[in-house]
Amino acid sequence: KGMKMSADILRRKLALLSGKGVDLNKYDKGFAKFQALWRAYVQRQAYTDRRRRAAFRDRVVKEIHKTELDYVNSLGTCLKYYHTPLNESANGKKVKAPDREKALLKKNVVTKEQMHHIFSDLPSIYQFNSGLLKDISDRVETWTANRKIGDIFLRTASVLKIYSNYVKNFTEAMQVMDELKKKDKITSFLEYTRTIPDVKCLDLASFLIMPVQRIPRYNLLLQELIKHTWNDHP
Repeated sequence: KGMKMSADILRRKLALLSGKGVDLNKYDKGFAKFQALWRAYVQRQAYTDRRRRAAFRDRVVKEIHKTELDYVNSLGTCLKYYHTPLNESANGKKVKAPDREKALLKKNVVTKEQMHHIFSDLPSIYQFNSGLLKDISDRVETWTANRKIGDIFLRTASVLKIYSNYVKNFTEAMQVMDELKKKDKITSFLEYTRTIPDVKCLDLASFLIMPVQRIPRYNLLLQELIKHTWNDHP
């Protein structure tokens, strides 16, 4: 309708400019050609816009996948090198930390209550996000311009409440950490663990804040995805 309107407007303007003595009917072919050219132009513009939006969506989805992979790997590193040895100490077990003599981590240098305050629901978050990563990876492997990823997050939205408890507990976790750092045994363990290659020089606090930062990152990336999704997208 808009394309026909453009031709009609052009016809009326020409009629006004030409005066009553000019028969514009003989220019019908020209008007039809104009309509066809205008229609082709609009279609090209729509196609170009669709391709641009699709390319941007591809980049956002890849960013979601890459950051989720890095995030899950980081949580796994934290649990392996920080949580597991400290948890074994809290439970009075023989600590299986790498090079135990250097780590200087003995039994019962940390309590179960302190462990709960420091790590809160981190093991559950790791388990949840490992499953989320698998779903995202499966979707990315078959990704096309008409695929979607938001449904994965909608499906798991109810489980994300574990993050709420973690975020609420974070300030207290840092306070407990500060108290524990006053113990030489804990400080030596934390300092040594940072030197392990897989840990990449990150201290425990750097790992613990990752879940706090992750939800806002999801929100930002998904908003960008929506912003560049066309109205008739599946």
